[in-house]
Amino acid sequence: MKASEAKPERSAALERWQLWYERARVARTLNAKVKAECHSLRGYLEGKALATEQELADEWPDGVQNSGKSPWNWVRCYAMYIQFLGRMDDKGSRHGAQSDAAERAILEALSDRPVPIELEALGDAEPLTVSAYPKSFISLDFLDKRDRHIAWLTEQRVKLLALPSTESADALEAVARETSYQYGLVTWAVTHPAPGLPFDPENLPREVPGWIAGITSVDVIRIHDGFIRANLLRLHSLYALLKVETAAASYERPAWTSFFATQSEDSKVPTDLLMRDRSLASQVATAMIAADARKRALEESRNESKREAA
Repeated sequence: MKASEAKPERSAALERWQLWYERARVARTLNAKVKAECHSLRGYLEGKALATEQELADEWPDGVQNSGKSPWNWVRCYAMYIQFLGRMDDKGSRHGAQSDAAERAILEALSDRPVPIELEALGDAEPLTVSAYPKSFISLDFLDKRDRHIAWLTEQRVKLLALPSTESADALEAVARETSYQYGLVTWAVTHPAPGLPFDPENLPREVPGWIAGITSVDVIRIHDGFIRANLLRLHSLYALLKVETAAASYERPAWTSFFATQSEDSKVPTDLLMRDRSLASQVATAMIAADARKRALEESRNESKREAA
């Protein structure tokens, strides 16, 4: 084999190894926070006798009810342990949204704190640091559509690879360009320092910032990890708390139109601005606080009526 032929093969092998290594690192990073919460909650639930040893073991990753050890198994474990907290009665520690775990989840969502990401260093240059930001409903919807479009492009690439290269070369190149462009839009949106998008989703720019064109596949994985931690994990935790608050295993989220209409009425901010310019996680957390305040006011009113009647 000629040296010129061996070099691309070594480069491809190196990139595959880098991607494997980075995926493993991302999985560990993603697990760290949720895993620590699970360990903490397990000890608390055992100490307060809010769940049996068997129940806790069943929901632990690789347990009877939670088969597997992926990051999402840890997320499920955390969600189920949060639900077990709902068993606390009025004589015990603070209940539901007033529990320590609930307060941490709500404060984390309200903070809108971005997740910093250090990209790979290019040559002798210092590594670039960007951040993944909590995004708005409109932004998350846009990113979901990009994700589905990239999945479709990947399917087309697989089909084209099955054809003779003489027939598929041009199409493969077009698919590669479009995939790269879509990843560029996603990266731009995720790292834009605001809940909204840096462009009009109905009139997309044909070029992305120069620094995005230079990022590696490993950087894309790191940015995706940051996006998950800044958005999906926070939303998942809040959703688990909502199920506890309603004390319903079959809790159903209200339609987004109803949710934002209520938020708009409470905050006196137009619905379109809430959907575009406020992070969804902070909106859900705000709604939970408002609902808790209304619940307390109603209980106080009832107690006052009882005292007057007596």
